[in-house]
Amino acid sequence: MTNDCDHQSSCEQTIIIDDSEPPVITCPPNLEFECDDIGDFGEPIVTDNCNPNPLVTIEVVETINDCTERPNTAGIGVPPKLTIVRTVTASDGGSTQSAASGGGPNTVQCVQTIDIFDTNPPLLVGCPTEVTACAGSSVVFTPPTCTDPCGSCSVGCVRSDGNPINSPVPPDQTVSVTCTATDECLNEAVCEFPITVSDDPDCVSSIPTVSEWGLAVLTLLLLVGAKLSFGRRTGSVST
Repeated sequence: MTNDCDHQSSCEQTIIIDDSEPPVITCPPNLEFECDDIGDFGEPIVTDNCNPNPLVTIEVVETINDCTERPNTAGIGVPPKLTIVRTVTASDGGSTQSAASGGGPNTVQCVQTIDIFDTNPPLLVGCPTEVTACAGSSVVFTPPTCTDPCGSCSVGCVRSDGNPINSPVPPDQTVSVTCTATDECLNEAVCEFPITVSDDPDCVSSIPTVSEWGLAVLTLLLLVGAKLSFGRRTGSVST
């Protein structure tokens, strides 16, 4: 400042802007989904009092659980097939940080957990409504298959009499077949159908098997060979 005699004096003031507060972060809520109906995980909300564009990173860790475990304790459900942990880190030390001094960058984290369950059974495809077999003949049918949106599955079939699936069924017995599809988490889908035995001599239970086709072809070849041989003999006598 200057007085009337042009004498001057001055002073300095130092203002320090200290950014010691981390950003404010809000993670999406923890979520649960069925594996065939996974929705949006959501995004974190981050604000900072000094940096309008804080740096946000998301680290994702996936853990495959043993979903075949079936707890016996009441009130405890099956474990998820997959657990996803999203760790969100926000920092005010991004490239657009304001010209504030002080120790930094300031960081803050939050964690979101997403559990993916598989509690729905697989889908059985092509289960017969009934199988017809000739009396005394092997039972032949195309077993059903299965599909599962969450992974692999398999199908097993058993007969009610405990005998192998393809073994003949006596005419005086009633036999059914139960096919069960099982997925990776031991969820099951079941179908059942009867085997009807026909004593009609002209009944056809199924397409001939490879061995049956082979026997038919061999018989035909023998007949053709015998006919050719008979023809040659007949020709030699006539001359």
